[in-house]
Amino acid sequence: MKLAKVKLFYKKGDRYDIQTYRPISIISVFAKLLERLMFNKLIPLLYKNKILTDAQYDFRKGKCTERAVQSFIEIIQEALDKGTHLIAIFIDLKKPMMQ
Repeated sequence: MKLAKVKLFYKKGDRYDIQTYRPISIISVFAKLLERLMFNKLIPLLYKNKILTDAQYDFRKGKCTERAVQSFIEIIQEALDKGTHLIAIFIDLKKPMMQ
């Protein structure tokens, strides 16, 4: 039984450049229901066992990019006020394209 297939959807830019397309999974109704059941069981478990930290902003209700940036700025301001050193590392985890 085939549960999912991936289609490429055009975003913008050069239509001949593979990086201008976004992969979208098209999944069956059964797979979508299974995904929802797992999500409804897994998320409460993660919260109950305190596996997710307050610094985790992705895929969480009530958390957004703006709040993550605001929190980061507050950390920087606090470090500057205390006169402590602060180091930040930014990593771009873009998946390399196959040649």
